[in-house]
Amino acid sequence: MLTKTFFGKYLTLGFLFLSLCAFEESDCKEINASIEVFDAKQDGQNGSVKIDFKGQSSSSFVTSLVGPKKYFKKDIQTDEVTELKKGIYTLVLVGKNERDNFCPKHFEFTVK
Repeated sequence: MLTKTFFGKYLTLGFLFLSLCAFEESDCKEINASIEVFDAKQDGQNGSVKIDFKGQSSSSFVTSLVGPKKYFKKDIQTDEVTELKKGIYTLVLVGKNERDNFCPKHFEFTVK
């Protein structure tokens, strides 16, 4: 089971990386999105990240988040991810439908 989970995560990341490379050569549309990071508080509360899709539907994208200590969330269905521990994260947005022709977009951020 551990091997299946391990390879599943890395295959997904590999697919996302290859998607990024493939879209760099095409005339794709930029995903107009931004993030806001909320750091962990001293009272023990964890951090979070809020995604602003700038009027676009979040359901138009596959959203994945990779972080420290094997943290991985795939196909996030919300615009805010909570309970993030301190560390460096990468958020990846990829268009769900090929016909939309969105360029993949990624954000790297740190929760302090």
